[in-house]
Amino acid sequence: MSALPICDRQVGGTSGFYGRTGELRRVLNCIQRGQSVALMGGPQVGKTSFLQELRQNQYDLFTPLYQGIKTVPVIVDLSLLGGRAALLPSLIWDALSAALLDTHARGGAGAVELKKPDFRRAGQHGWQELETSLAKTWAGLRGTEAWGHFALMFDGSEVFAKAECMEALEPLFKLLKQSEDWAPVSLVFSGDREFREFILDSKMPELKKLQQQCLGALKEDEAAMMVREMLPEANA
Repeated sequence: MSALPICDRQVGGTSGFYGRTGELRRVLNCIQRGQSVALMGGPQVGKTSFLQELRQNQYDLFTPLYQGIKTVPVIVDLSLLGGRAALLPSLIWDALSAALLDTHARGGAGAVELKKPDFRRAGQHGWQELETSLAKTWAGLRGTEAWGHFALMFDGSEVFAKAECMEALEPLFKLLKQSEDWAPVSLVFSGDREFREFILDSKMPELKKLQQQCLGALKEDEAAMMVREMLPEANA
């Protein structure tokens, strides 16, 4: 018998998201401590919705009155890679740009001017082009309300287990290790069983250091809450 999805659509960041309070808190705590995470679960268990909910929870904090240092969660959809590891720097830039242009992420700050790097011209030097562009962008953000840190959250990380995309991990972790405010403070890899087995078999020390968080079925009280909200007649 095949397992049924918890929900037939993505509900992260909406009123249709239920539960996962403990998991959200643990992953957010890891991000705030600068630790990277492997978020693993079966197909359609809600990994994408989880990332969306985590992002929305942070966005809700970023009001004009927010006094802390912002850490903006940036979701990178790896299904857009199409098996081409060289596209990852461009994909990261697009996702980060969308976050910086989002008024919720800016917390009331004024508009941000961004110039997209020419990754096609950069060719094999795409990662270097990304770092240069990040440094220039953050130089312009310093001293403004739009400045902050960011965490990269990769949805569909099982693609890194493929030979054609595995090579992207080394420059990605190199980017993480940069001691600059324009570098990510944390990486969150969301993937399935294939990614979990890839981590277990890998000899890359950075993967071994990932804090692992599993997403399974909703807890009994979380499932009951969802039923009560979605089916009011169940309370009768």
